[in-house]
Amino acid sequence: MPKYELPEAGTMNGRLSRLFRPSVINPIQRASIAEESSSEEEQAIQPLPPSAATRHAPLSHVHSVSSVNSLPSRRESSISQHQWPSEEGSSSVTSSDRACSVYSEVEDDVIIDEVYLGSMEFAVTFDPETNTLHCGLIRAKGLRAMDVNGLSDSYCRAQLLPASGKAITPLRTKTVHKSRDPEFNETLAWFHVTPADSLRKTLHIVIYDEDKYGDEALGAARLHLARLTPGRMSHFNVFLEKPYPDEVSADEGPGRGRILIALNYVTRRKALTVGVIRCAGLLAMDSNGTSDPFVKMQLKDDPQRRKYKTAIKWRNLNPEFCEQFTFEIKLSELTSKTLVFSVWDKDLGKSDDYLGGLELGFSSKGDRLRHWTDTIKFPDRRHERWHNLCGQLVGE
Repeated sequence: MPKYELPEAGTMNGRLSRLFRPSVINPIQRASIAEESSSEEEQAIQPLPPSAATRHAPLSHVHSVSSVNSLPSRRESSISQHQWPSEEGSSSVTSSDRACSVYSEVEDDVIIDEVYLGSMEFAVTFDPETNTLHCGLIRAKGLRAMDVNGLSDSYCRAQLLPASGKAITPLRTKTVHKSRDPEFNETLAWFHVTPADSLRKTLHIVIYDEDKYGDEALGAARLHLARLTPGRMSHFNVFLEKPYPDEVSADEGPGRGRILIALNYVTRRKALTVGVIRCAGLLAMDSNGTSDPFVKMQLKDDPQRRKYKTAIKWRNLNPEFCEQFTFEIKLSELTSKTLVFSVWDKDLGKSDDYLGGLELGFSSKGDRLRHWTDTIKFPDRRHERWHNLCGQLVGE
């Protein structure tokens, strides 16, 4: 199977620079150059990727292989349009240099990922004789970095929409660990796909990052089956787009509820303050359909082995705690520590029930990693985020 590559950066910059090259010219030269520039500008506009307004349109806008070669590279198409907002006081960060050096790679990826979600290569065949649709998922490139090493644990889910009759579980590939350019090389098949289905249905492919706290969608590709020639294989190499809500599988959601945490490293006190604000959507563990939750927390590998817990909120699945705790620790030491939260249901006369847990540290991924690195990189600021709780027991 042929390998398709995205174009090299810089093809647009040279042409556009000619349009804006400063010089001293007379009015006659200016008119001549303006006419030439206008024709060149029309040619230069054609290869640009979809705008923000059309990037999330249905798959009538998906690029085929023939158009991919005109797409700009991700660094050219994103950094030229977006600049990372400057943070007031960020230059004062000195004691967290170790954390910042690790964080800088993640930060650079975030700048790019605001525009570019990566690309996906796949091949599709509809066999009208057997009423079978085959989708060969080949590879993805330039996926969003989800861990501190700048990598992801990605897999694909694919389904035909709109679904007919009973909802069908999407098909999926194996997980490719520790890669932003995963090679899937798997073929998924749908049977009993009629010629009528091939005219009205759309193939939806979503790439996820695998995570025990809930898999996060990295990007999506869509293909109207009407674009296929029956009995003939069609290859595609497309930009990934933001998934639609109906494309995201139900098991991506929180499941065990969420917790709102506020972090702030106070340099004057040399202490990390941790605010447990509230929880939402906790599991009901009691016969009356409620729970009696409280939160425990600790720092892993803390020499002082400090542990804290909140008050109990009786008969409440959406408790508000609004409690703050302090860990006296050097900022540079936070890079090797992990903050652990566990939510419990209080039971009188028997063991407490585990509701869910959360870990924040450099071994975390996605928003949890960003929350921790923001706290270290930008001290003396309140960093507040919601996080999903996982069912796996943490801190043990």
